[in-house]
Amino acid sequence: MKFNKKEKWVLAGLLAIPTVLTLLLAYPRYESFYATGEIVSIQKLGIDGNVYFTYIEGGVTANNLEKILVQMDYWAEERDVRFRPMSEEEVELDDEAEEIGDDYKEMVVSNAIEVSGYSVNQEDSQDEKYASIMDQAAEYHGDSFGLMVAIGLVEEETGEDFSRGGKYMIAGTGTMEFDGTVGSIDGIQEKLLTAEEQGVTHFLVPKDKEVYSFFYDGLSNQEEAEQYQLTVNPKMKIVPVETLDEALVYLASLP
Repeated sequence: MKFNKKEKWVLAGLLAIPTVLTLLLAYPRYESFYATGEIVSIQKLGIDGNVYFTYIEGGVTANNLEKILVQMDYWAEERDVRFRPMSEEEVELDDEAEEIGDDYKEMVVSNAIEVSGYSVNQEDSQDEKYASIMDQAAEYHGDSFGLMVAIGLVEEETGEDFSRGGKYMIAGTGTMEFDGTVGSIDGIQEKLLTAEEQGVTHFLVPKDKEVYSFFYDGLSNQEEAEQYQLTVNPKMKIVPVETLDEALVYLASLP
């Protein structure tokens, strides 16, 4: 069978389509993603408290094909997923953070025990609590539950119930630093959306507007939360807190 010149060009074009598509799908293009998840009772970490932390899913896609597959997975579950382009330098930093992720988790748990005043002057009790929390937190990646761990420990130590017998569902996010400061985290929008979907009444976020730009690019957690408040107008109360003490004062004021 013979082809004329035009038909040969058409055939060549058709044969090239799979190759072009493969190149487009496999071309390196890094993006981070976050998807909505769940709120988890602090009791899952062996802490006798009545607050919750928010756990979401995330990762990095290396090309368009991976991105499409991730989107299909979450869309099939009717869950929201958000992507953000990443530079190669950011990917390298993310890989380094992944490698020392457990170190960060250990640090915030240790900080939470210290600043919450849990079993003051009883080092053995603090060590046992640390080991217990770390063991039960093994399935949760990251360090963004630090604030809520500290609040839960205060409840356990003092007998306080910030939920007022279940009247309120209190959740939040933020690391816990050695001085009681609440640190910034990733995926704030997805955590807010997750909390709203699961009936949280009060959600604590880092009050980091004044310091965020010294360490990171883009909007601070506080600014993203304010943006979410304006665009979504959630039923839950979003509460920025700078320190554990500020969070405790607010929670103690709830009627």
